[in-house]
Amino acid sequence: MKSLLMMAALALALVAGVPMAGRGAVAPGKAARPSTPPASRAPAAATDSAGAEAPLLIPGRPGAEPGGGANRAAQVRDFMMQGVALEKAGQPAAAIVSYRNALKLDPNVPDANLRMGRLFMGVHQVSVAVDCFTQEVARHPLNSAAGRELGLALLALGDPTRAERQFDILTRRNSNDAESWDGLAQALLSQGRLRDAETAVRRAIRLAPRHAPYARDLGVVLAAAGRTTEARAAYHRAQVLDPKDPGAWINVANLEARAGNFQEALAQYQEALRRDSTSSIAFQGELAAMHALGRDAESGTMYRNWLHARPDDVNARLAAVQHFIEVDRRDIAVELARDGVRVDPTSGDARLVLGIALGASGDARGGLGEMRRAESMFRDAAGRSRARAAIAAARHGAPDSLRALYEADSLAHPQPRAPISPKRGVEP
Repeated sequence: MKSLLMMAALALALVAGVPMAGRGAVAPGKAARPSTPPASRAPAAATDSAGAEAPLLIPGRPGAEPGGGANRAAQVRDFMMQGVALEKAGQPAAAIVSYRNALKLDPNVPDANLRMGRLFMGVHQVSVAVDCFTQEVARHPLNSAAGRELGLALLALGDPTRAERQFDILTRRNSNDAESWDGLAQALLSQGRLRDAETAVRRAIRLAPRHAPYARDLGVVLAAAGRTTEARAAYHRAQVLDPKDPGAWINVANLEARAGNFQEALAQYQEALRRDSTSSIAFQGELAAMHALGRDAESGTMYRNWLHARPDDVNARLAAVQHFIEVDRRDIAVELARDGVRVDPTSGDARLVLGIALGASGDARGGLGEMRRAESMFRDAAGRSRARAAIAAARHGAPDSLRALYEADSLAHPQPRAPISPKRGVEP
């Protein structure tokens, strides 16, 4: 049963949010960046006509498309003001419509692409955000904020070489731009150029010696270079500069955990949670440290605390479900999985977790039904593939008594076949 669970969990491969410089969660050994959560949860993503994901429209969408009029500048100003108001009201998709309407009337209106890019980053649509920031920089090359956002988005996209070029432009233009020096350090670190990264981040620190994130980023560079004592000192400096920021506490905890100092690591993760009770990275570290200390009996309470703090975190819910299945409390696993569907009935991943929990509890028919429902709910091919992989894993580990159930399911849901390539020189 445990191997089946592991296969299903691997097949699920729920997608976590990608941390990026300046926002998001802290990966072990990485620098925590101060996050700016959106005013409210962003709507689910859909796919636009060009193939790129765009947020679904929600109530509050501007009703009128931009049209003619004597005072075009006034219309542009109205659309921009409307977009800002919608952002503040927690309606990012409607705000994007307003900014696009402003751009239809005046493609050179400042900040419209910048604001749209930030909203797309808020729903993890990084490639669309990169396009928006690129447009802003192309039309307003002296907008340093847009230039930095473009560099950070390129890092999040996994293109540190382009990010380095972008930050290099900014630092050459203004050698006193501490934020751009720090961004350049992150781009260099991503390429493994540790000496250059250290030089860049120390330049940022000289320009802004009391800015805690730069001290923290120096710690990351030093830790990557194996200079643990210096890294620990840099992290402690960041803690002193900004005691409320959980990032430095998480990074110190990561250092201690790698050194095998799990008691100290646990204390640091708990300090991070006192500063940010919703940090999934801190919860994960806390659980790992407790396991290393042989305190697994306390894990159930910790998983429940995690879900209480982050009820929308599907990865946290999957981890909790796995835990309770492994300790033979499948009833709790199913209960937590059903709670996930109650939190977001439209989530295919939540349905997939419920399917895994039901299957592990002995309800193979119910579990298969939930996984098929999840497959139908996913709008993207990656989500559908996750559902099919989970079903395949369940089928592979099923006893002979369930063979008829899965055979009937295969007949009802035939898998698409790849097209056969024609022979060379033969028309298809």
